[in-house]
Amino acid sequence: MTKRMWDFLLVVAGSIIMGCGIAFEAKSNFGLDALSLFNEGMGKLFGVPLGTASQIFVVTIIVILFFIDRKRVGIGSVVNGVLVGASANFFMPLVSQLDDNTLLKVLALIIGILLVSVGIGVYVSAGLGEGGVDAWMMFVSDKLKKEVRFVRIAMDGFLIVIGALLGGSIGLGTLISMLLYGPIIQFTLNTMNRLRERNN
Repeated sequence: MTKRMWDFLLVVAGSIIMGCGIAFEAKSNFGLDALSLFNEGMGKLFGVPLGTASQIFVVTIIVILFFIDRKRVGIGSVVNGVLVGASANFFMPLVSQLDDNTLLKVLALIIGILLVSVGIGVYVSAGLGEGGVDAWMMFVSDKLKKEVRFVRIAMDGFLIVIGALLGGSIGLGTLISMLLYGPIIQFTLNTMNRLRERNN
């Protein structure tokens, strides 16, 4: 298998893992993640559905990055943008069949956060371009020479504040995901990079 094909499969796998994680997070019902919270707030501000607000935000970021750092935009941006939503839609009915007791909801939140952040690390490690806020995360990390974990926590904190001020649904899961996404993404990226170096 060629390196290019392997990288493409990493994007596909990471995106599907993210979609599955989003389904688990939704099942937990402990509050939206930072980006979804922000998009919900923007949707209320402009009178559009959350999904539409999300699409506008993603496209805006990709257009901006296309002009200031074109390497962040590629086939990975497109594949991730399509597969994450499709995977979330596929897994949502399956995950929704789980019982609604509190213990399972907490477990669903933990699994969801783990899957989303690992999925981000896997698909970003391919280097074929990132989607939306992940592209901005990598751009800021590169420019400021700061570790991804710190950049992601700061970005999520900013999105939460703006989203909450605009009326988004903040919850315990929102704050937990803000603290955990960055470190888990960083760990996954480091692990994937070591594996790639070992295989080269």
